[in-house]
Amino acid sequence: MQRHPALRELVEGRDLPPEKELLEHIPVEMFDTAQHIASRGPFLVAKEVLPAMRKRGAGSFFFSNNASSLRGRKRMTGQSLYYPRVMMRTLAQVLTEEYSEHGVHVANVVIDGTIDSPGTRALPKIRQNADLAMNPVKIAEAFFYLHSQDRSCWTHELQLTIADLVAEVHDTHHPVAVDLYYEDQMKEARRKAADFLKNRVPKYLGYFEKILAGNSRGSKYLQGAKLSYADLSLFQIVAGLSYAFPNAMARTARKYRRLFALHARIQERPRIGAYLASPRRIAFNEDGIFRHYPELDAARKARKT
Repeated sequence: MQRHPALRELVEGRDLPPEKELLEHIPVEMFDTAQHIASRGPFLVAKEVLPAMRKRGAGSFFFSNNASSLRGRKRMTGQSLYYPRVMMRTLAQVLTEEYSEHGVHVANVVIDGTIDSPGTRALPKIRQNADLAMNPVKIAEAFFYLHSQDRSCWTHELQLTIADLVAEVHDTHHPVAVDLYYEDQMKEARRKAADFLKNRVPKYLGYFEKILAGNSRGSKYLQGAKLSYADLSLFQIVAGLSYAFPNAMARTARKYRRLFALHARIQERPRIGAYLASPRRIAFNEDGIFRHYPELDAARKARKT
């Protein structure tokens, strides 16, 4: 460790002195170091280990991250440069989409607390209350639990991908700002929606189609042989996209047969059907996430005469 400063920084992190707390005082070299540790390092490790896991059809690749990867906050005195951690989280999400269908379990694990170590024990808050420090052995046990999970329990990762898709759907009609009316950003919305339908929809729907095809218990559901909350969310995705972009979705039905079959299968469940036919089911409208603006939909395909 003493002979390898870069390794020491990787393990211990790199703190900034208080006088360099503001971004304007942070040297580019310091940012590059944080970027290498939080983003480039995991990328290089992934390139080395994931091919073997993919060929074997099994394995776990977990990212140990912190709460700053979820939301940017002002850096307080003594804290490390954390915003490159967001790229680590994004890498984890991308690898989840790419490798889960090959049997590789990828997860971004947020450790929201101070890990017990000789260095952290010297912190004032830990000296006052040692129970605030997290036991690294227990953290390791939690990681092993994730590793030993059956593949049918990976539902949460799928749900996070669905959440990402929902966010992109919203951006098709509000690509500039949520505080502006749709009419104030129609030009930008047209460009955003066109790109969404051309590039993003095939990516997302193709991913879920592959997950359904790769389910060892059959292609009726995303994971295992039983309905899960991710299946219900995906049902709403197909229904919402079909409302917002009827022309575009009509063209994709044949390409993603398993996905549309899942939608139909859920819709036919007695209790779901009863709910959909009841007043409790709020119809899609132009105040929700899925909004139908004809100008954002793909042009209707002309019929041959």
